[in-house]
Formats: sequence, C-alpha cells, structure tokens
Amino acid sequence: MYEFATGLPGYIVEEVSVKYWDFYTKKYYANHNNDKRKVRQSPIPSNIGQYLSNAQLKTVKTMEEFGWQLYFIRRSSIQKIITIIQQIGTSQTALIEKDGTVNHQHDILIRH
Repeated sequence: MYEFATGLPGYIVEEVSVKYWDFYTKKYYANHNNDKRKVRQSPIPSNIGQYLSNAQLKTVKTMEEFGWQLYFIRRSSIQKIITIIQQIGTSQTALIEKDGTVNHQHDILIRH
C-alpha cells in the first residue's frame, strides 16, 4: 500500500494485478480508508417519540386513519428535524410541522 500522492487524508492506494491478453499489468486504485464513515440511518427510528413533539405524534396517528403513513424523519445534527408522511399507494407527501399542522405545499425534494 502506498500513501495517496495528492495527500488527501484517509486515502490509500491499492495495487492490483490485472491480466490483459497474455500479460499482467499493475493498476492503482485510491480507496478511502475511513472507519468512521457515516452509517446509513433507518428512515424511521425505533424511538420516534424522541424526535417528534406530542402534537406531531397525534397528527401521525390521525393521518394513519386516513390512509397516510410515516415516510421518514430526517435527523441531522446541523438542520432541524423534518417529519414527512406519505399517502399509501401514491407519491403524495406532506410535511408535519412542529405544531402538528400538515403542510401539503412543502418545498422538500423527495427522491423516490
């Protein structure tokens, strides 16, 4: 293994022998060697009461009776917590505000 020539922290270069026709050649690949990479979170945490207000929890329960489901809770250390619900069987989504109101006209981009 060699240190990455550009000096980018956390990168190592792996040497791999690759066969072309009847001879071998060496190729080098830069791989990030960071064990502290962010682990992908579940879209809905098991402890939703820690992230949602009582008004939001009540709204989620009420909306479930009308065919909606909790889609995800975005939890970020630098942004506010965002709660999104989705109508079952459609791509229609809504934002549940901190006070429990449902905002169907949100500007949050959802990747399906």
